Amino acid sequence: MSVNMNRQNPLTHTLLQTSPADIILIQEPWIGTVRTARSDSDPMGTAVFGATNNNMWECFLPSFTDPDSVRVAVYVRHDLARTFSIVNHTSHPLSTVNSMVLDFTFEEEVLCIINIYHRTHDQPHHNLLHLLSNELDPLIPTLLTGDFNTHSPVWSFLYSTVSPWASDLVDWFDDQGLELLNPPCVATWDSGRDD
Repeated sequence: MSVNMNRQNPLTHTLLQTSPADIILIQEPWIGTVRTARSDSDPMGTAVFGATNNNMWECFLPSFTDPDSVRVAVYVRHDLARTFSIVNHTSHPLSTVNSMVLDFTFEEEVLCIINIYHRTHDQPHHNLLHLLSNELDPLIPTLLTGDFNTHSPVWSFLYSTVSPWASDLVDWFDDQGLELLNPPCVATWDSGRDD
């Protein structure tokens, strides 16, 4: 499951408690103070930042220093996490606070899962150069998912304004041998508005 949580901690708690999914890729996760580290030299303590916690899930995060900069997280059910070897590639060229690369290995089989949040701020340009300037390993099955904030004739409604970088992204998907799994002309986002 891939979902943008818009940094909402209570909704993330609800999702983690009720979801039937085994792996949840979150864009815009809640990151906040999860505990306070105490020491004799700092009586007020130091905030320790993390993501929403749930005892049924193992959480993976990108490397970060500023908790406000984190835009992705991956949750894996504990029982599934014990079945696979999971490597969070924090030094991978595609790994930033906006994207994560995880390898799930079981015996000799590997599945790479990439979770991306493309933050545009309604700009006419993109910040996908770290993605578009890299190639995926053609020998490793890869699932690329996320919130790309991109409209394209390939996956958007006919009346949507096409994002200026959409053709570059579609070309990169094609060059990497990726296939779109979203059904055409089916909404993947709900604004909650009637219009």
